[in-house]
Amino acid sequence: GIADAPWSSSLLLGPASDPKILPPVASKPFTATDSGNATPRFIRPTLHHFPASKDVAASAAQPLGVIVSPMAKPEEVEDAVPRVDFSQNGPIRCTRCKGYVNPFVSWLSKGDSWGCNLCGMVNATPDYYRCPLNGSNERVDAASRPELSYGSVDL
Repeated sequence: GIADAPWSSSLLLGPASDPKILPPVASKPFTATDSGNATPRFIRPTLHHFPASKDVAASAAQPLGVIVSPMAKPEEVEDAVPRVDFSQNGPIRCTRCKGYVNPFVSWLSKGDSWGCNLCGMVNATPDYYRCPLNGSNERVDAASRPELSYGSVDL
């Protein structure tokens, strides 16, 4: 049935084209694929669809919360959470909000800087982390860097 179909976090990217698409039910077994956003196994909001404006949110008066389970065990058929070792340099972080580099940052100035998707700060890319960009301003090594292609990584 539909409940047994694998669920992909890419369903969360952009506005929902089908309001019937929901995360899998928490109380039943499910298989999920991390496609850039953490799967509901690791983080699950209390609301499936968010109000489109502040006015609608205020009139709905629905509290928003998230259930975070960072140590959840993936199912046997799911990929393990990838490990990333930044060695002694540590992970790349925003100088303003301390957010980690992730699949949703924007790469600027031929990869010499990056824009934080959380606070908008433009940060210098450390020399050891620089990489050329393709014609879409994406790093050419993004697919081989878990921190730039997965929503959940183990640092």
